[in-house]
Amino acid sequence: MRAIVAIYRPAALWLTNKENFVASDGDFAGTQINSSNMLWSLSGNIALVYKVLFGIHYNENSLEFKPFVPEALAGERSLHHFKYRDAILDIKISSYGNQIKSISLDGRNMSRALLPADLKGSHQVGIVLANNTVSGKSNLVPGYTAPETPVVTYAKKSCPG
Repeated sequence: MRAIVAIYRPAALWLTNKENFVASDGDFAGTQINSSNMLWSLSGNIALVYKVLFGIHYNENSLEFKPFVPEALAGERSLHHFKYRDAILDIKISSYGNQIKSISLDGRNMSRALLPADLKGSHQVGIVLANNTVSGKSNLVPGYTAPETPVVTYAKKSCPG
């Protein structure tokens, strides 16, 4: 959740995807350089949806689903008109966790969370997660920053000798 919040909080507060934020408060004021149009910030936001929440993974001969939805984000979400090769997918996912309870293609249950690369046309994918709680340990540390860069000067002095 901390990683997800680190992406969505500043975008919600300042209606932008800046490239740099202040570690202590999430503000973008006070950073050296910044832009609202940074592709890596925007692509990180999109990747969070595609690769994490929907768990979309491209394989050589298939599209695989390995979603992860934290319990705090439990509910239903959908992704419409997702293009995969010659197929257009409408994907709906519900519940939370990182285990798939059931998956269907056009209303028919599937045994595996894989779509073949030769799938064509429009299809509906339905995923229900198992409501399993994912636990782990976080090692939070205070936000440290580097000391200010020293100002170096040179003074020529004569040497005896």
